[in-house]
Amino acid sequence: MIRPEREASARSAHPIVFLVLILPFGAMAGYLSVAVGYLLSRAGLTVEAIAGLVRSLTSTAESRQQVRDRALSSRVRAALAAHPDTRKYRLSVDSDRGVIRLEGTAALERAADVARTVPGVVDVKSQLLEVPPIPPFVA
Repeated sequence: MIRPEREASARSAHPIVFLVLILPFGAMAGYLSVAVGYLLSRAGLTVEAIAGLVRSLTSTAESRQQVRDRALSSRVRAALAAHPDTRKYRLSVDSDRGVIRLEGTAALERAADVARTVPGVVDVKSQLLEVPPIPPFVA
């Protein structure tokens, strides 16, 4: 049987379509809350139990700070990788509330200067890592 066009367009979309459309806009937590709530209600849980679970999925101030720190670390890594004086060195970058910690074996002064140019950086601390010498090969 052939369905009329009007009937086919009135069908609801699969939940994965909403996942793909909502993900770029940062509403993933809302989608997951609704999806988990729906699945739990089908499993027979009470509304109060589902509401408690959904409340536990919301973001906290600490989780938002962690996201900001990781984003800042990524921006600093990108700036270091793009700069001609620092791109050839392996540097470790970590962030804690806007304070960037750099670790590496070389070019830390120049890397600190580059990191300070990234918006959101409050301070830069660096630590020089010393690599022990490789002992000579004895046959």
